Amino acid sequence: MVWGLVLIRRSRLAAYAMFERALLVSIFFTQVFVFIQSEFGACTGFLIALVLLITVRFMAERERELEADAEAEPETALARAVPA
Repeated sequence: MVWGLVLIRRSRLAAYAMFERALLVSIFFTQVFVFIQSEFGACTGFLIALVLLITVRFMAERERELEADAEAEPETALARAVPA
């Protein structure tokens, strides 16, 4: 998570990738042990991590689309970003 915060100034897409990796580690490793310790209580943490993962993936995909639009047509991308 910390490395994602460091990267966010340079590249949001790289930061989102780091956030996604951190969430996957949390889901597949940490949540397993939390579930072993307290079964029902771990479901809330798992659902929160899952929602965060879906959100980060959506944000990364949106960032890819914005970068592709900016590379394809710089003037059109700017026109879409600023409402008329």
